Order: sequence, then structure tokens, then C-alpha cells
Amino acid sequence: MCRAVAFAIFNSDFQNCGRIIHEFARFVAHLPVFVRAADILIRERALIRPLDSWRFAPGLVFHIDILEMEMKMRLVLVICFALFQSSLSIGADQADAELQAMRAAANSYSAAWLSGDADAVMATFVDEPVLSPSGLPYLEGRQAARDFWFPADSPSTTVTRFEIEELEAARSGDLGYVRGTFVLAFNYAGMSYENRGKYVSLLGKQPDGSWLITHHLWDDFPRQE
Repeated sequence: MCRAVAFAIFNSDFQNCGRIIHEFARFVAHLPVFVRAADILIRERALIRPLDSWRFAPGLVFHIDILEMEMKMRLVLVICFALFQSSLSIGADQADAELQAMRAAANSYSAAWLSGDADAVMATFVDEPVLSPSGLPYLEGRQAARDFWFPADSPSTTVTRFEIEELEAARSGDLGYVRGTFVLAFNYAGMSYENRGKYVSLLGKQPDGSWLITHHLWDDFPRQE
């Protein structure tokens, strides 16, 4: 794309250059000024094209006017490219910030378990989450998740260690995922346990801008005797 525009610039093919920029900018919704500048290039070049053949005719003043117009058009192109590069930088920063926010939301899950607060654990999920516990069928819905982790008629579970190692995190739009491995140690009914395994958390961006877990899947590694 940039090579095509550069070729058009150095060959003074501003009408073609304008069309190239225009077609590309159609897909960049946050650069309306880029599209506007491309339209100006096309229109102004179309207006002076009939005069171009008189550039070297003796006794006519069109030569200077056309050169000045082309210099202005070159300046517009430089500004357009500067705006475009700036928008790419801003877009990359925003994408990176969203990815970091999503990863922080995924990490808050383990932190909530370490706090010992059942409501804090459930607050890391959407209203209707889907769980896939190791070796068990899917659990769908907030109540099913709460009953699985915090049954009313059973002793409470105290998590003493919950370490996660993130292996990969990615997002596209309002959806993303984080996968990795974990080490979980907890006390239950007077006994201590430790599990090691792998997990995948799917997350969705909410209307308020926050990220919450929509699906959480984990598998425990076989215990080593």
C-alpha cells in the first residue's frame, strides 16, 4: 500500500494516489480527514489536468500555478501520512491497554480465591458463566457455579496457594482468552490438597468497559506418587 502511494507521488500521478488513499481510508473509520484530503487531491488534480499540457508553452502563466498546486498537494499528502501513522500508534496503544485489562481480569480470579470471599470469586464471571471442571460435565449458570464451589451443606474450602503461569493471551474486539498452567493448594474438611493443571479462560468485554470471564475450563494433571 505505502509503496503504491510512494510510486504515485514521485511520478506526480496525484489522481491515482488520491484514489489509492481513498480506497484504503474507507476501511479506517477514525480517519475522516484522510478521506477528505484524498477527495481534495482527486478533485484539484482533475481541475488542473486540462492545463497541464500548457505547462511548457511560452508566454503562459499556468506553469507556476500548476507547480504551486502540486507542492500544496504534496504537503497535503505528507500531512495525511503523518495523521495515518499517528492513528496507527494510538490504535496500537489502545489495543495493548485492552489486552492488559483483559489479562488483569483473568488474574483477578486467582486473587479472589486467595481472599476467601465467595462473592469476589463470582464477581469475576458474567451473569451466566460456563464452567468445565476437570473430569466433570459442563456447569452452566451462576447458581450452578456457586453450588459447585460453595455448597451450603459442606465445609468451606480455604485456598492457601493459587499460582498461575500465563502461557498465552489474545483478544479480538470484545472477546479474548487466556491460557496457562496453575498450582492450587487448599484445605478442606481438615485435609490439605494440592492440584496442578492447565486452564483456559474466555473473557468478554462488558458494556461498562470491564472484562469478565464467560467460560472457564481446567484439567488437573495426574497426581505423582
